Amino acid sequence: MHLIHAIVLTGIILSAAAYEAAQEATPPKQDAANVTDAVYANECLALTYRLPDGWKFQKIAAPPPGQSKQQMTLFKAKPASADASNEWLEIKLLQTPLKHPVLVRFNTLMELTLVQGGPEDTKVTRAAYPVTIAGRDFARSDFATRHGALALFSTWYRGYVLTAWASADSPQNLEDVAKALNTLSFGEDKRTAECFDSPNQASSVR
Repeated sequence: MHLIHAIVLTGIILSAAAYEAAQEATPPKQDAANVTDAVYANECLALTYRLPDGWKFQKIAAPPPGQSKQQMTLFKAKPASADASNEWLEIKLLQTPLKHPVLVRFNTLMELTLVQGGPEDTKVTRAAYPVTIAGRDFARSDFATRHGALALFSTWYRGYVLTAWASADSPQNLEDVAKALNTLSFGEDKRTAECFDSPNQASSVR
């Protein structure tokens, strides 16, 4: 719940702080992705993710009423083994009015928001720092929670902030989950008008 609260609150803060800074990017359609048992492919975002061996995609639940519509969950995956219940990876697309946020600063805002949501439950174990994943610059932040370890990765991508949340029972296992991000691939931008909802439907991102 704290994770959801943090993401929602951060979206609200970003919008309130920088609404006049830039026009919002038009969100891609919800059904733009093609998902098989092993591959997530989104032609509109030129984004592909191949599941590591022994992993599977999870069903994405519909967002509750009233949840922020500035973000879209692309996919969630986890190891298929029954003993890895707290290991998962979730990729989200955040719509922001900022033209090009500094990634480390963006993660720092997320850190503050997440800890504010429950400082007795969540602590920052390593503040935002730069990393490279699949040839792209990301920022990473690490947390300790009641349920184990958590890491946030973020990168600026095609007018959005692409975030990845990795979770595990321990910091050691978290590194194994984080390695699952290496199968992301970013292609050439070939977006067309058919990829997007109309401006009047921009609020459909979730």
